[in-house]
Amino acid sequence: MDGGIMIKFGMDSKSFLDNYHTKNPKVFKNAIIDNKVTWRYINEMLQRSNIEKDYFQLSYNGIVDKSEYIESHYQLGVLKHRFIRPILYQYLKHGATLTANRIINEPIINDYARQISSFTGFPTICSAYIAFGEKSSFQPHWDSRDIFVLQTVGKKRWIIYPPSFKNPLYMHKSLHMEKQYPCPKEPIMDIVLDEGDILYLPRGYWHDPLPLGTETVHLTIAIYPPSGLDYVEWLFDKFSYIDEARQSLFSWQSDKTEINNLADNIAIIIRNKKYYDEFMQEFIANQRLETDINLEIFGNAKINELPMNAKLRLNSNQYYDKSNKYIIANGTKLTLDSKFKDILLYIAQYPQISVLNILDKFNNMERNKVMDTLYGLCINDILEVIQSDE
Repeated sequence: MDGGIMIKFGMDSKSFLDNYHTKNPKVFKNAIIDNKVTWRYINEMLQRSNIEKDYFQLSYNGIVDKSEYIESHYQLGVLKHRFIRPILYQYLKHGATLTANRIINEPIINDYARQISSFTGFPTICSAYIAFGEKSSFQPHWDSRDIFVLQTVGKKRWIIYPPSFKNPLYMHKSLHMEKQYPCPKEPIMDIVLDEGDILYLPRGYWHDPLPLGTETVHLTIAIYPPSGLDYVEWLFDKFSYIDEARQSLFSWQSDKTEINNLADNIAIIIRNKKYYDEFMQEFIANQRLETDINLEIFGNAKINELPMNAKLRLNSNQYYDKSNKYIIANGTKLTLDSKFKDILLYIAQYPQISVLNILDKFNNMERNKVMDTLYGLCINDILEVIQSDE
């Protein structure tokens, strides 16, 4: 993978986070500038998928039972699964939608996800949706996470309605809540995504994606920022040190004073900036990015430095500047010392920068030390080599 820029949003991250994130849908026209999701790639990806898993689905008037289109067999003592091709093709011809959720270990899709993650600062999960007919396989629904829809093949119509239940979490399913929080009657957007377009849709917005009788493939890249509930759950153990939290309860009349004191003490803990900063730091530290391995460089005992043309990026989706005292990359917290801080921040700012350009930019520093440090940071998965021809 070359890891190059594949998406151009036409705005910076701050503008997006200030004006659209959790607030408003946004269409980015012709934003995919390097579309690598071809039919050949899609077919190969499906062949590599764990089609027997629950997160791989065929939808046609509901979820189709896997036994209808997947066969299981033993080959040389190994249980394998394969499509029953005539059945799968027939379903797709009649308007079914094929969905691959939680896609991992796919470098092309991962590169799109990395750009979404860097743009927003949040971890991601990827899915793919494939259809050919005019039939909607999903009734209008909301998602419990913000999504970026990348239209990679063909086109698709999206009818979007305002939220009736704002900011749903994973336990809030529109299927189970639509009677209490019905879909509004009037849409706020009725659009067609053409190949290369991207739609950002905040969680909670009702939507009805409709095929238009032609081939359509889109990727859905969901982002997962921490929520207030995540913060409260993280604090739960700290609540146990509040005296009133450990007291037995008998009746409201006898307990209301303790309950009020408990509420006050919980509020003090929740509003403690020290705890908030610890939570956010741990949230970032728990993230792991899918990164390429480079055996030809780091597994070869005869090679102990990076090629000059190697392009590097920081293995973090966070924004860093001179005010930061440390970075966290793939679970490793690295203190930014004064000597190498500028180089790391430069790589964070220009995630396609080559080793040669880094040496030219910081030619006042000892070359061997810079090369040794870059090599060590790559070995430890803090930096990633995203392109090298050597």
